[in-house]
Amino acid sequence: MKKDLSGLIQELGACPEKQSYLFNECNEWANILVEYKLTQKTAQSAQYKLEQMVEQRTNDLLDLYLLAQSLQDDAWLESIRKRLQQIGAQMKY
Repeated sequence: MKKDLSGLIQELGACPEKQSYLFNECNEWANILVEYKLTQKTAQSAQYKLEQMVEQRTNDLLDLYLLAQSLQDDAWLESIRKRLQQIGAQMKY
């Protein structure tokens, strides 16, 4: 996440205009955490729910990957690869 946040800050430049930006729109792990927080009900089911959400999002991205591959859309493929890597990097911990 740190790499993506640093990249976003760098992309905005030294004197960015005042604006709202949702980091979860550019980082898959942040997106999963936001969705998790919105649906969290009990501490007992928290870990299970998070694992379910990670699995569902990974499956969704893999479906999109197959579609992008069939369309031979290299830019879309790279975007999906990056998102899958973001999830994978967090799951190591």
